[in-house]
Amino acid sequence: MEPSKVLRELIRKSEKISKTKLDTLILGESGSGKDWIASEIIQNSDLEKIDSSDWRTSLILLEAQPFLKKENIIFFNLENLDLEGQFLLNRAIEKKEIIYNKINIQFKRIFFLADITLLEKVKLGNFREDLFRKISSIQLTIPPLRERKEDILYFTNLFLIELCKKHRKTVPELSENFINFLLTNPWFGNLRELKSLLESIIIFGKGQTVTLKHIPSNYKNSITNRSELNIRPGISLKIYEKEIIKTNLIQSNGNRKKTSETLGISERNLYRKIKDYNLESLSFGSTDDTLDNVI
Repeated sequence: MEPSKVLRELIRKSEKISKTKLDTLILGESGSGKDWIASEIIQNSDLEKIDSSDWRTSLILLEAQPFLKKENIIFFNLENLDLEGQFLLNRAIEKKEIIYNKINIQFKRIFFLADITLLEKVKLGNFREDLFRKISSIQLTIPPLRERKEDILYFTNLFLIELCKKHRKTVPELSENFINFLLTNPWFGNLRELKSLLESIIIFGKGQTVTLKHIPSNYKNSITNRSELNIRPGISLKIYEKEIIKTNLIQSNGNRKKTSETLGISERNLYRKIKDYNLESLSFGSTDDTLDNVI
């Protein structure tokens, strides 16, 4: 199973970055694979020479604390960094050290992990523009899983092998109806949601073939009940409109007539909004999204 063109390009760029000691900004939705790309960079590094086998586990800690230190590298979580924290981060970048609990922690390299809405926070004045310019010279942007459907089966295969080894199970086959479910589910929780579901199936499932009946009932209920948009305070209406249009285009596999009917707007109006929101390059089946500000 081959990864998508977007993921192959991300891996290629991460390999180039790994040969340097440059600070790197990794943007993406929650669970989209920021930690996975960071691990790829570390594992391919010629200069750091550190054991990176536990990176994916360690990076989860970033959700509960502002930064994580591993060897001579600092990972900064920018999700909830207030203005005081931004000031300290700015100083840390310049000095290559940070004072934490009255202890000076020195490092050689910083990785910044943030949600894609960081760009909107800059526009709203909630994140310092000068700091953003400083941290974004080398930038990787990870599209959500629903925009790169080729990667769903690629990561499903990786996760199944990893999880079956972890739980001492035989890697099962996937039925056609389960594969269809994987490819059509929107995966708003991205890779984290996919892995969590597969682990539940591996632990509690029976038989050598995974079918729709193996999907836990609580997960089916969550799909039915959850909102398709992650409503967050401080985000403009335009951001949500863009997401609604993008989601419906993906759901209709790029059928603009069907999308306009679903949204209740004219095709001409839809075309205009697609252009305004730079969704013209959005592709289906084969994702060709370009990545900005990368090596």
